[in-house]
Amino acid sequence: MTTSYSSDAYVIEVAGRTAGIVARGERGFHFFAASRTFDALDGRVFRRPNDAERAVARHLAGRKVHQAAVHA
Repeated sequence: MTTSYSSDAYVIEVAGRTAGIVARGERGFHFFAASRTFDALDGRVFRRPNDAERAVARHLAGRKVHQAAVHA
């Protein structure tokens, strides 16, 4: 099954935060971080925009776990 995406760029938001945008390129959708919080994902290429959204959610979840451990 092939999914067609109508736009060439999408804003990625998770938990009420704008993480960045993904823009269609030759190899997939390139992620551009909107803030330093998401720099670890900047420049990554994703097959689909929702793959980038899932990566952002995982990234945020990992930061929360790390922050909780640091403050424990």
